[in-house]
Amino acid sequence: MKKPSFGVWAVLITAIVLIGLCVATVCLGGRLVTTENGVVVLQLAEPEIVQFRALSTPEPTAAPIVLPEGAVDVLIDAERIALTLGSRAEAEALLEEYLAACMEERRSETERPLSARFACTVYLLEASGTHAADSYDDALALLQKTPALIPVEVVTEERVVSAGTPGTDSHDDPAIAKGSKMYTQLGCGAQTVTTTVRTYRGGALADTGTPQQQVEWEARQSIVRIGTYRSDEPKGEPDRKQGPEGKDAGELKLSAPIRGSISSFFGTRRGLMHAGIDIPAKAGTEIRAPGEGLVVFIGQRAEYGTVIDIDHGGGFVSRLTHCENVQVERNQRVFLGDPVATLAARSNSTGKPHLHYELLIDGVPYNPLYYLD
Repeated sequence: MKKPSFGVWAVLITAIVLIGLCVATVCLGGRLVTTENGVVVLQLAEPEIVQFRALSTPEPTAAPIVLPEGAVDVLIDAERIALTLGSRAEAEALLEEYLAACMEERRSETERPLSARFACTVYLLEASGTHAADSYDDALALLQKTPALIPVEVVTEERVVSAGTPGTDSHDDPAIAKGSKMYTQLGCGAQTVTTTVRTYRGGALADTGTPQQQVEWEARQSIVRIGTYRSDEPKGEPDRKQGPEGKDAGELKLSAPIRGSISSFFGTRRGLMHAGIDIPAKAGTEIRAPGEGLVVFIGQRAEYGTVIDIDHGGGFVSRLTHCENVQVERNQRVFLGDPVATLAARSNSTGKPHLHYELLIDGVPYNPLYYLD
């Protein structure tokens, strides 16, 4: 075979060099440039700056919330879920108890709740599964702790009672023993009630109505009778006709309830008021009604022992003391001379059996001898 000439080799080498420059130009991002001397050189391009942007790590998908079948969301104003309960019945019971608790919270000595309602629209919808179920007790505690979660409007009424001071009308009464007082009317000041309606929303006072005043009762004076009576013999025994005579008895006829002589008369006795007459007799002696009337009291009264009061009408009342073996009943009508009891064996005052008889007219004891036949 004939070897290639030198010229051929030169051409091949030049071609290989040019091809290599082209490949380098492409790979290195440069270009071939011919200088002024006609020399071809490789000019590399400026390196390109590559910027990287960091990406956030995606959050893992939340595990689905497992809710009991029939669970409901308590939705407020169709915008937010306040609670999730296990069933509609549980949610309704919870909301009802919450309303009652809001009302009771406003109860006090002067304020009472009138009504309660939700101050927002409450929906009970099938649970969406985006809110975990709340237990009944936890949900109720949360509502009471956070009133704004489901706001409630409570209307209350405040009542404030104010009473004035009663006046007193007093006058002397010669029928009452000196040093004694008798109230024939108990006074009272005018009583006024101020009522104010208040409205609370979400646990805070939202509105106060105009106070309304009402007079429940008018003022009334106390009427006091001050005793001025004193017998002529304050340190001894009173006479038969001591003390003033009371009002006219009309057709009322009275007789002594027991026969016998009077041992002690009405009046001031040894410095103390003796409000009736004493008639001594044997124990067991029959005591009779001094007049027609209604038995209004039977019972024990301190040193008087067993007492029987007979109301004759018109303000006249006979009081029989030191009784036993009572033969009448309360609210029984008796007539003049009817047996009502027997005389007790002993009295607490003297130890000797005697009847102490008083005649009260409009509540004040008067001398019975002015009225006994």
